[in-house]
Amino acid sequence: MWTPDDQEAVNDWTRLVSIREHGLIFGVLSLNTPDQNRIHARCLNLIFTTESDTMKNVVIRRTVSEDVRLVPKICQEVHRSALQRGSGIGYRPESLYEKKISEGLGVIAINEENNEVAGFCYLAVWDQEALISHSSLIVFPAYRGLGISRLIKARAIELGQELYPDADIFGLTTSLTVMKVNSDLGYRPVTYEHLAKDEDFWNQCKGCVNYDILQSKKRANCLCTGMKLDRRRILSRSESHINQTQKKAGQGIHS
Repeated sequence: MWTPDDQEAVNDWTRLVSIREHGLIFGVLSLNTPDQNRIHARCLNLIFTTESDTMKNVVIRRTVSEDVRLVPKICQEVHRSALQRGSGIGYRPESLYEKKISEGLGVIAINEENNEVAGFCYLAVWDQEALISHSSLIVFPAYRGLGISRLIKARAIELGQELYPDADIFGLTTSLTVMKVNSDLGYRPVTYEHLAKDEDFWNQCKGCVNYDILQSKKRANCLCTGMKLDRRRILSRSESHINQTQKKAGQGIHS
């Protein structure tokens, strides 16, 4: 329920942090006009208080080894979605997904009623743990339009801060949906020089249909948009409000 305290937070903060049953959610607001305030507040209200039967059964959590069984479905949907968008995506073998999931470096959305996967992404670490990327963000068609991608990304941000507290977060994407979610969570567009320097990161692009373009541009740019999130900016502005919200909510966060 949207409370007066929540509205006051919207008015006073450019970042609203809310503890919900699905985890820690960063809602980023651009508070420029009263109309924008009202629209953003309404959107956050819809996301944070979704009462649909589908969302009541969906849990966003860190992956465990038992989730490896879902890798074929995840890989299939990642590939299908990329083809549907007509955009490039770097090839990643199932073994990589299995490794990330087993190591607890994935975030997964599970419908606990039917044990069905609703969404997924995983963390990758680059440049001697200075940077983190969230890869293969996907929401399955039956679960789209419910704000799940935002919940997954928010949990991934939190997980990255837990495991690699000194790392910033970046990404490359051609997906408008991912760009929108990233922007809402505080990412900003950057040039490629601000991305990872690790060769292993760029080698992932070899399986992309646009790899020749990347090479011809000498990695200066391509069809993907580079985005980066400075986690220190989030922590410095939201730390005290997180503590207040946790105390008020009295709820735990799925591990």
